[in-house]
Amino acid sequence: MRRVLYIERDPHDARALTDFVSDQQLPLIVTVAASMGAAQALLGEESFDVVLATDDLTGSATESFAEQVVIILVEAGREATATELLRAGVDDVIIKDAARSYLNTLSWRIEFVLRRTSTSRTAAEAADRESDRRFRRLLDSTGVIVWEADASSFQFTSVSENAERLSGFTSDEWCQPGFWASRVHPEDREFAVSYCAAATARLEDHEFEYRFLCRSGEQRWISDLVTVVVEASRPRWIRGLMVDITARKQAEAAHQAAARWQHALVTHAGDAIVSTDLAGNILTFNPAAERMLGYSASEMIGRTPAVFHDAEQVVERAREFSQELGEEIAPGFDVFVAKAMRQLPNRHDWTFIRKDGSHVHVSLAVTALRGASGEIEGFMGLVTDLTSRLQAESALRASEARYRTIIEAEPECVKVVSASGELLEMNRAGLAMLEADTLEDVRGRGLAEFIVPEHRAAFGALHKQAIGGVPGLVEFEIVGLHGTRRWLETHAAPLPDADGRVDKILGITRDITVRRQAVAEQAALQAQLAQAQKLESIGRLAGGVAHDFNNMLGVILGHTEMALLEVSPDQPCHLDLKEIQNAAQRSAALTRQLLAFARKQPIEPKSLDLNSTVAATLSLLQRLIGENISVNWQGSPSLWPVWMDPSQLDQILTNLCVNARDAIATEGLGSGSMTITTRNMRVDAAYCRAHPEAIPGDFVCLAVSDTGRGMEPAIIERMFEPFFTTKRLGEGTGLGLSMVDGAVRQNRGFITVHSVVNRGTTFEIFLPRYNGEARPTFTRPLENELPRGHGTILVVEDEPSILKLTSTMLRRLGYDVLVAAGPSNAIALAEAHPGPIDLLLTDVIMPEMNGSDLATAVRQRYPKLRVLFMSGYTADIIADRGVMGASVHFVQKPFTARDLQVAVEGAIADQPPVSAP
Repeated sequence: MRRVLYIERDPHDARALTDFVSDQQLPLIVTVAASMGAAQALLGEESFDVVLATDDLTGSATESFAEQVVIILVEAGREATATELLRAGVDDVIIKDAARSYLNTLSWRIEFVLRRTSTSRTAAEAADRESDRRFRRLLDSTGVIVWEADASSFQFTSVSENAERLSGFTSDEWCQPGFWASRVHPEDREFAVSYCAAATARLEDHEFEYRFLCRSGEQRWISDLVTVVVEASRPRWIRGLMVDITARKQAEAAHQAAARWQHALVTHAGDAIVSTDLAGNILTFNPAAERMLGYSASEMIGRTPAVFHDAEQVVERAREFSQELGEEIAPGFDVFVAKAMRQLPNRHDWTFIRKDGSHVHVSLAVTALRGASGEIEGFMGLVTDLTSRLQAESALRASEARYRTIIEAEPECVKVVSASGELLEMNRAGLAMLEADTLEDVRGRGLAEFIVPEHRAAFGALHKQAIGGVPGLVEFEIVGLHGTRRWLETHAAPLPDADGRVDKILGITRDITVRRQAVAEQAALQAQLAQAQKLESIGRLAGGVAHDFNNMLGVILGHTEMALLEVSPDQPCHLDLKEIQNAAQRSAALTRQLLAFARKQPIEPKSLDLNSTVAATLSLLQRLIGENISVNWQGSPSLWPVWMDPSQLDQILTNLCVNARDAIATEGLGSGSMTITTRNMRVDAAYCRAHPEAIPGDFVCLAVSDTGRGMEPAIIERMFEPFFTTKRLGEGTGLGLSMVDGAVRQNRGFITVHSVVNRGTTFEIFLPRYNGEARPTFTRPLENELPRGHGTILVVEDEPSILKLTSTMLRRLGYDVLVAAGPSNAIALAEAHPGPIDLLLTDVIMPEMNGSDLATAVRQRYPKLRVLFMSGYTADIIADRGVMGASVHFVQKPFTARDLQVAVEGAIADQPPVSAP
């Protein structure tokens, strides 16, 4: 804080200064003395950094305060005394204007003078250095160079930071001997050096202009304001401010060049040109002005522009400019030239009054006319008739309104985006895509905010390409303000400004969500068609093989079973017969798997409780996967029933558990765990959106989880493909999961899979809820149970070995058998047989006619005849996606004597299978 002794007789002025210091929180402590005597008394008691006095106390101040820093306030109008005061030893003079604007620079002037006249008082050095830093920062912010140099050698001792920004030279380079003179332009050097040296020798502060050579080679015009610091009546230091006046010099040069052409321009210009002297008297009134305002030049020369100005508008503009410039502007000629005098932008719209009293809207630009010395000699006004422009603007507004109407009616999104990606404009269609109610909801936001992360890079590349001037097209997905996802296609084109620079992008965007969905659905349908074609091909192959293969297996299994009934377990051949039987059964199972995979296997669905069905198979599953893998069973209570063939459920569980076992073994852990769970689940639309394979409705979920190695996404994509396997050659067929998928789809269900590499896999089987009651599954009789039957059975089979075996089995079961090698033979036997026939057991596919046509023919003789069909391939009697009709009795080849006995009893009793839901 600086301590100031302020000597002021006028209490109002004293109060104004102290109030200003307080209001502005200036770093000054001001003590007021009303007289010289009071001031001297205060100096005897206290110390002050500076004495501030009015010029009516000049003599007393310079004599009484010789050892103090003294600043004199000089009333406006008495500026001529300022030089006399400085020569008398006063440290500085401040002009005291009536508006008290001098108070705005008071603190700065005090600080400047104290810096210039600082003493060597040790106690104040630290404070002075800090004050000096503050002062330099203040000056650096003004864009001028503050410097100090030796008065005799002109070698700089210090320069402010702006020196390097202005010139490109560092402060160390500035302080080298001879630096200043070497950087003054050669044409200006002799004048600048000699002028500064002479003024310094006379101990006079001075100001001069010259061109400075920057490091880059650029020439800058400098106005140098120099103060001479005197010690022992000799110049010791020079200090000053270098102000870059290059812009002003360039303007002056341009003005001088323009003046040479002024007459021609004024005479032939299309715009009105009016020039005046300093007092506002018109000197020039060109032909365009005559045409615009209706006055002749002779009428207007010597008069003021007030003639054609609206007085009320002049008063209003005076008020506006006074507020803008921070000083009072009188409502007269000063209104037109105030900004021109201050070299400020000065183009405004006015309303002029023509000679006939009509009004014309114009744009007026006023320029100060300067003489060779740079002093303002007059003013020139350039007046442009705005009538055409206003008409054009009106037409443009109408055109823009039509354009806006068209754009708003456009069904596709039309938007304008800035170079940095912010949204500037968007029509209603675009706002609807973003789920915004108004443009203000999204204006200024980056479009990338709405784009899903995985598509932002592609959109950014398009944006960069368009900014580079090349249009482009990209598709991406967005998430609206309310969470709706949409696929969009955007065409982006560069939108250059008037200078040809691309600072905006025009985007045309259409919603392609439906198109993308259609493409995805088409791809899915194509994939389904390809899969169906694969299945059909495999089905035809499996069906063709199954009939003959099952016939041969039937002979092997049947004769083996019959032999086992004749051989006791302790005989050596009993074990061999069992091995033959097991091998034949495995072969039969493989055939059934092929048929099931191709959806050619007949199924007999029943109402099942999955909890009891799964629980019944746990011991078998544990033996299948081994003791080193634990099976955790968690059945949900109150489980809904499902409608399916129990054998299919066995296939599903077996394949999934074997896969889980192999996954754990592949991981190399040696042991692991598997969890089987059930639960009821209502599949809603939200779940279906997250799982495209899902179907809405009520389902029972059977989940099988393992702690194996898991699967990569690429494997998950192909895991249900026929014959696709990741196992080594000979370890897997690639049909297991295909069979699971086929069985689940055949029962109108679906599968979801969740797998994490090195953490395990979970298969979730969703089977539709059955609204009936769950029924217990049928339990076959034990091996040593072969109930005896009775009745007459007509057996028809074109394969002799099957015919012989089947007849032998039926006779051993207690039935009377009529044997026919083909349909015609069977019809003849039926017609010739004198007694009743209880059952027709016929093959389905035979050379002469199929089994169904044969049954129709025989029923002409025996209308109530029961029929039991047998076949190794039953596609021709399978109805509704492979499910057998409710009235059909069927036994699948190959069959055992027990299978045959159960099927025959059911057919003779005419107990139809449980009806499908």
